[in-house]
Amino acid sequence: MAPPPIPTKTVLLRTGETLSIAAVGGVALSWLGFPAGLVTGSLLGVAIAALAGRPVSVPVPLSRVISVLVGISLGAVVSPATLKGLATFPLSVAVLAVSTLCMVAATASYLRFVHGWDAQSALFGASPGALAQVMALSAEYKADLRAIAIVQTMRVVALTVGIPAGLSLFGLTASGGVFARLGSGPASLWELAVLVTASSASALAIWWLRLPGGLMFGAMIASAILHGGGYIGAALPWWVASAAVIGIGAVTGSRFANTDPRTLLRFLGAALG
Repeated sequence: MAPPPIPTKTVLLRTGETLSIAAVGGVALSWLGFPAGLVTGSLLGVAIAALAGRPVSVPVPLSRVISVLVGISLGAVVSPATLKGLATFPLSVAVLAVSTLCMVAATASYLRFVHGWDAQSALFGASPGALAQVMALSAEYKADLRAIAIVQTMRVVALTVGIPAGLSLFGLTASGGVFARLGSGPASLWELAVLVTASSASALAIWWLRLPGGLMFGAMIASAILHGGGYIGAALPWWVASAAVIGIGAVTGSRFANTDPRTLLRFLGAALG
């Protein structure tokens, strides 16, 4: 296999500019306490730069590394206590699964039949969960990232406004954010080496099999098995996990290059619907 080409100075400068814009946007919204601030801020910052005509881009090899890191971080959420909780409340988990499937099916049908989206993009646009995860999967499946990003960002905004307002009606308050601070504590270098090696190998294996979303899913599966089985307790350092989330925002935001205003309005209409 031939070695990857050495990036040119232009590519390095464009990548550096893109990641810098993403970092500033992500840190700004996160500092303001915006839910999913890192990925939303980085996405919006790079998207605005792209619409303004800046040559923003993220090289494919770097985007693949980012997908693996996001998969490792997502898998680290699983723990023995998580698996025990699933077994303790099977009916609640079943009801949640059925209601989620119904919600996704209804929203995906709306995007497909009302706005004419393809089935794959409609599915990701309707999928709940972490914005970084949805964006990473959308990039892996080569779905319409611009449309999905607008719909998912509007969902985050709606939740940001709606949940505090709804809680306040009942005299309740909400605190904290939705971004998981993974790897905030000290971690064994040996466990980190095992985690990264096993997750990378799993990601490459599933990617080699050409399964959709292979890089992220492969890393996530290996990480989830290691953490869920209690074999290791280490997670990626917080700054690595944060950088990966910002990177996903940069990858998504760069897809807004050469987008005309009419297309943006059409996507915004779908998001509001």
